[in-house]
Amino acid sequence: MRSLTGSRLDWAAALLLVLATGAHAIPAFRRPVATLDEIIVLDYPDVVSRGATPNVDFYTAYARLGYDFLGVWYRVLGYTLTSERLAGLLYQVAVVVGVWALTRRFGDRIAIGSGLLCIVLMPTDLTAFAWLGGLALAVWSLVLVRSEAGRLSWMVGGLLAGLSVGWRYEMTLVVGLALLPFIWRHPRAPFVVMGGLAGFMPTALHLLDVGGAAWDNVSGRMGVNFQLEASSVPVHVYLGLAVGSTALAGIAARAFMCRTREDWAWVLVCLAVLPQALQRIDVYHFGFAAVVIYPLAFAAGMDLARRWTDRLHVRLVASALAILLTVPALFLVGWVVTASTRFETQSIASGSRTITVRADRAEATQALLDDVRDVVPPGSDLFVGTDQMGRTSFNSFPIYYLLSEDYRFPSYYLELAAGVAERDRSGLSDDIRSADALILATFDPEVGDRLFPFAPKGFTEHNQTVREHFEQVSTHGALTLYVRRS
Repeated sequence: MRSLTGSRLDWAAALLLVLATGAHAIPAFRRPVATLDEIIVLDYPDVVSRGATPNVDFYTAYARLGYDFLGVWYRVLGYTLTSERLAGLLYQVAVVVGVWALTRRFGDRIAIGSGLLCIVLMPTDLTAFAWLGGLALAVWSLVLVRSEAGRLSWMVGGLLAGLSVGWRYEMTLVVGLALLPFIWRHPRAPFVVMGGLAGFMPTALHLLDVGGAAWDNVSGRMGVNFQLEASSVPVHVYLGLAVGSTALAGIAARAFMCRTREDWAWVLVCLAVLPQALQRIDVYHFGFAAVVIYPLAFAAGMDLARRWTDRLHVRLVASALAILLTVPALFLVGWVVTASTRFETQSIASGSRTITVRADRAEATQALLDDVRDVVPPGSDLFVGTDQMGRTSFNSFPIYYLLSEDYRFPSYYLELAAGVAERDRSGLSDDIRSADALILATFDPEVGDRLFPFAPKGFTEHNQTVREHFEQVSTHGALTLYVRRS
């Protein structure tokens, strides 16, 4: 009877966290598409499903399996913004329930508290970030690879670890460090290794197919990572980084005290995800690391409070936990503010596809789409960029999604890869010259200075190519249509 009751409580707790994650995500479904990240996870899986090879046919710094997964997801649920966001919700739920399962060894209350902390620190939108997909697989690999688990569990855990690298190459570091305590001098280590090699096999085959192109793509983006304009970063992100880094000390303290493989794995996985918060210091990247570090630190701290019975140590742990919880509290306030903000949105359509955008963009975007269909013959090659391609810039309009049914987008730079595409002789001018028409968005230089303060600028090749080979047809709001000179 006890085991049956325990099983029911486990299912109830997991369901509670799933429902809480869904409730946290509800406001995000109402928001318009507005970020380049969401446009990428809408566009790239469709490009791959049409036969393109990442790193060869188009630039990307991410691994292939995540695109393959979303491509299948879109074929099943439909190629829509809603289905993309459902994939993002799936990633978030998998991380949250995985963190809960990881902390269950400390008891139901601590595990549920850890899961709720994870929810609060999640990004407030539902973009199907490759990082969250890979992180979900990495967390569940740790759930399955436990000291008391059997061989099959260890092998499946290794399989998930290997698959995670197919979402983000950085997961090699995360799962490599996290599973190291279980691999080191353990009789079941070969089962983790075998599962890991099997999971990594699709990514290995892709890397062999593309050669050094994958490394070139990834290394090219390193030039714009770890950049920071201090004044543009919210104060609670600085506080979160300071508290989160200090929280690692609590996890490490428990590891030194208990000396179990699980505890050392927690320390190493937190160290491995911390660089994600530092590569671009903003709310999103902080959350990508905090959803692991904070819940595990909370669970470790609560367990230490139970182990230490003297008043001094209890007060010390209680104070540390109070400081730790201030950051999720600030994020909860931010979520409430965001959830209560009303977004003026409007749907625009092109062919059989419809998408929701900001109302102030809708009329201009729809007018430009109509001009493209009037002026540019179906089947023509289109290029999407900005009016400032001599510096790091981006076009956050969903042009590919709305026009790819009837037009081709053969560009290597489907999006203007920051720190790479803007450089002279990057190949971007070849993309421009080969196009039949261009759709360029006005880009605010102040945005580029804030997001990429140290990125190189002042290149002239690409903008010169536009002037030499194309003529302006029409302008609607921030969008301008160019066609090749006759």
